[in-house]
This record gives sequence, C-alpha cells and structure tokens, in this order.
Amino acid sequence: MGLNVKQLVKMSGVSEGTISGYERGNMSRSDQGIYAISKALKVSPIWLIYGDDNGKLSSTGKKLRYLRRKKCLTVKQVSKKIRVATSTINSWERDVDIPKNSVKFNKMTRLLNR
Repeated sequence: MGLNVKQLVKMSGVSEGTISGYERGNMSRSDQGIYAISKALKVSPIWLIYGDDNGKLSSTGKKLRYLRRKKCLTVKQVSKKIRVATSTINSWERDVDIPKNSVKFNKMTRLLNR
C-alpha cells in the first residue's frame, strides 16, 4: 500500500505510538485499534490479525509473530529467553532466513507453543 505511519494515523485515527507498537509487536492489540486500522486500509480485521480472511496464517513468520503477540511477548523478551539476536527474530517473522533445522528456532517455537 505504500503508506507511512503518519498517513495511517491520519486515515485511521489511531495514535502513532499504537501503530508503531503494532508494527514492532510490542503492544497487545486492542479491538478498537485493529478495527480502525482495518477500516482505513479496507481490509478485514481477521486479515490484519491472521494473514487471510479464513483465519489461517499464511506463512511461518506470520505464525511466529501471531503466537508471540498472543503471549504478549516483545521481540526483545523472546530474544533474551532463547538467546538469539532481535534482528534474527525480526528476520524469521518477516519470513527471511527461516532455518529448516535450528536449535534456536526450535526453542522459539517451543516457547511460543506452551
């Protein structure tokens, strides 16, 4: 869509801090904020949260991000628990360099699936 945060703030009425927090995964989602953003972007709230309108997570990274947010964990908190760089977790959540067999990756999935 090519929007920046300030444009989305203007379109949705949701604060810049809240939107930035959603992007970083550092805040739990509020129904009101998600609804306002989804309305502004003309997508369903389900798509915004899960990745598609069927409630299915369309990628490994989206699943990881969803589970982390559901547990109300920040990237930094997960990083400390599994002893891996925050940049690595951010890469995994963006579906970049997801390892097929990695002790750290497996630790993250176990942590989030408890």
